[in-house]
Amino acid sequence: MTGLHRRLCAALIAGLLLAAPFPVSADPSDPTEERGAPGANADPGSSKSGTFLDSWFGASEPALERFERPSDNYAALMQQRPLSLLLAQSRGYGLLSERATEDYLNEVLRKVMVAGGLGDLGVRAYLHSDRAISAVTSPDGAIYVNHGLLANLQNEGELAFLLAHELAHFLYKHHDSDWFVESQHGLLTSVEKMKEVSAELSGVIGRSDNKLNKKVQKASQIGAVVFDLSSVVVHPAWGREQEEEADLLGLDLVIAAGYNPYYANDLLQLIGDYEEQLRQKAGDAGGALGLRSLEAFGIINEDNAGNPLVQEFARGIGRMLSDVSSKHYPADERIETVSKYLEKFHPTYPEDEPAPAPWLDNPKHAVRAIDDRYSDAEEAQVKLAAGDIKGAAAYARKAVSGIAEKHAFTRLVFFDVRRRQGDLKNAGRNLEIALEADEPALMIYEMWLDVEEEAGRWDRVLEILSEAERRIGDSPTLLPHRILAFQALGRRNDAANLVTKCQYEHREISANCTEAAEGTRPKAPPIDRGNGRAHQARGKSYGGKPPLFVKRRGS
Repeated sequence: MTGLHRRLCAALIAGLLLAAPFPVSADPSDPTEERGAPGANADPGSSKSGTFLDSWFGASEPALERFERPSDNYAALMQQRPLSLLLAQSRGYGLLSERATEDYLNEVLRKVMVAGGLGDLGVRAYLHSDRAISAVTSPDGAIYVNHGLLANLQNEGELAFLLAHELAHFLYKHHDSDWFVESQHGLLTSVEKMKEVSAELSGVIGRSDNKLNKKVQKASQIGAVVFDLSSVVVHPAWGREQEEEADLLGLDLVIAAGYNPYYANDLLQLIGDYEEQLRQKAGDAGGALGLRSLEAFGIINEDNAGNPLVQEFARGIGRMLSDVSSKHYPADERIETVSKYLEKFHPTYPEDEPAPAPWLDNPKHAVRAIDDRYSDAEEAQVKLAAGDIKGAAAYARKAVSGIAEKHAFTRLVFFDVRRRQGDLKNAGRNLEIALEADEPALMIYEMWLDVEEEAGRWDRVLEILSEAERRIGDSPTLLPHRILAFQALGRRNDAANLVTKCQYEHREISANCTEAAEGTRPKAPPIDRGNGRAHQARGKSYGGKPPLFVKRRGS
């Protein structure tokens, strides 16, 4: 049990890196840590703020007046955008291609930058299909706003502060210099750990409970359970000082752009409510969060929930989630800091109520329409886990209608349903349709490779790999598939050369590359199935209303 528990914990931490590819620090609150210092990785002179010993509240100027833009204009960082996009497409269900909404986000972002005297800077906002209440920024100035967060925003003021806050992380260069390397390592390691956990857990359960083992085999991937749970804690592991810097500079930027800064508190409260639900779910009492996730996958039920292995598995997940969550800068403390800062530096501020979010009262808006289709896909997953194949198919069919026809999330759910029905031809058709999207997720290619490898169509595997590299990029996760195909086609020298490349350049997946050279098929990556449940749970805390209709000001 100890070995299994240790592997589960390692997988959970690795999953954090995959869900929001930021390195997790050992103690984000430690002011002596290099990443915790304001502007720790910025060029000398990039900020006038010094250290936090020189308190914000002892200063005579607000953050924007104290900030000094580096002379290099961030040009070197901008060159990393292709790698940033590759990482984003490799995470979960990938990016969403919704031009009108993206244009709206970037219009608000540009308004904030211009008003702050920053120019364009090449910073750009992108939509990600992740359902968690979060947004992340990469060091090249790409701001990835999760669909789950966007659908919950009520007005432009909240959006402006969200973008200004993420912009501030970029302006201060809060990321480690090796961020891209560490992110890619985390992405690869998390996939490998999920496979490792999957194999070991299946083996242990198989020795202890044959009935339970059959349920594990029916689940598409046991590793998805761990990934599911880790992915809900997606906030970057910034230190307290870095979060404060981003909050306060963000406030100055939205005020300069003419927004009422107190809508920042509404956004922080939204995040705080989400964090509180995570804390409640991650309590140690019987590993309730872990048990609920296992139940949702149809792996356990009332009869076997008392299995000691399952109990230990669930408790370990709950403890790790609780521990990681405790290191975040709590939203209620951030709200208090924001209020004090505004009272000192901005006693007068724009008071006009900002425009409502375009999707708030428009059921035909893309954000609302996507949210509805994703809810259908989540319901299909619930039905499938309960063994209701017919019901799952009905919801999956609704999920792929209209705007979400080519989305990775909806199509992969329908793919799972068709495979459960034994309809492999139409299962594959779902993958083909998903690949017609403007920005297909890497996961779709992984699943398609899995299908073709099962059938032994090795020339087709190489064609798919070439297409994936052309459309998305040269992701290291594809290496084992190419090695396997070369080996199956008798191209042993080519396979050996790739194994060597893998061992030297991507040590975290070297074992998988070696196995591929020996004829073992790479397992598909874990699928992020959990954010929808967290998303729905948030709505329930407001009287069961869907998240889009949450009212937080009693109006």
